[in-house]
Amino acid sequence: MKIFDYNHSQKILANYGTILSYDNYLYNSSKMVVVGLSGGVDSSVSALLLRLQGYKVIGIYMKNWHTCNPQDYSDVVKIANILDIPYYSINLSDDYKTKVFDSFLSDLNMGFTPNPDILCNTHIKFDIFLKYAKILGADYLATGHYAKIISIDGKNYLAQPKDKNKDQTYFLSGIDLKVLDSILFPLSNLTKVQVRKIARDFNLPVFNKKDSMGICFISNDNYRSFIADYISASKGNFIDLDGNVLGQHDGLPFYTIGQKRGLRLNYANQFIKKYTGSALVVYSKNIINNTITLVPSDYSGLSINSLSFRDKIGTFNGTCFVRTSNLGDLKMANVSGDTLCFDSPQRKVAPGQYVVFYDGNGKVLGNAIVTD
Repeated sequence: MKIFDYNHSQKILANYGTILSYDNYLYNSSKMVVVGLSGGVDSSVSALLLRLQGYKVIGIYMKNWHTCNPQDYSDVVKIANILDIPYYSINLSDDYKTKVFDSFLSDLNMGFTPNPDILCNTHIKFDIFLKYAKILGADYLATGHYAKIISIDGKNYLAQPKDKNKDQTYFLSGIDLKVLDSILFPLSNLTKVQVRKIARDFNLPVFNKKDSMGICFISNDNYRSFIADYISASKGNFIDLDGNVLGQHDGLPFYTIGQKRGLRLNYANQFIKKYTGSALVVYSKNIINNTITLVPSDYSGLSINSLSFRDKIGTFNGTCFVRTSNLGDLKMANVSGDTLCFDSPQRKVAPGQYVVFYDGNGKVLGNAIVTD
């Protein structure tokens, strides 16, 4: 079946609640969309849907790091050829280093646990990449993110998609609302299962391709080995709340709050023996003394009722829902200034991570960086 077999395509997509309209097809035919093609199933199906909706589609593979998976670009070429759309590659690695990676390293050296994916979406994909798409004459930039754009009183907002299990609004929460007029999220009303089925139904070779995971620039999945090439970390002591030395750590940047794996402790240590039967986890990091405090995993101090933050996006205060990690449950809280109080105790959050604010209908209100 050819991609432009419109009638057959209508029947297939109707099975997934997606209705193709010939009138919309004609209306969209004058519009150009640049799709960020990654070589994965999500961006591929996004391009497919836009193509079937009548848009003039251009696929662009965005290279943000000096190394990349050659299979990904090979898949981009395959998909673009199947969809009969032009495709290009753009190298944004210099911008990525300046606006994302350097900030990532700086935060690590300050003892924080940064989130480079949020910075990438805010400063690269939906800023620099969008501007590049506009230079090409595109009306819209589209990506394979699971997110939705809603309009309220003539203003666009970011909101949760249909598939709450794949919701990526946490990572997109820093996007400037002003650019949403130029953004399309074709997967907003589809589930991941449906997306893979659509890819299979249209014979896209990536229908069962494994999703990419982890930080985008760490291709070998060895976080510690990777960052060791870019930072200078000094060994120091693991201590307990009483100051007893429990062992030696490899450097503050290699650990995060709540971590219990990879500590490599010697349980013959006389001070560790009293914690027998309890897993020890990272409670805090002291950049001045170069120490990491460990506590038992059931320590009450790992639960918090409030947290402070900085660099809040959004001017709201009051009751809202918050998320402190991607796909974490939405928790009710009250925001006042640079502090939020949870309705119920929550697990301690690593400084440098983001808290994202939502209203009761899934609309993103903004985000902020946790400071304690």
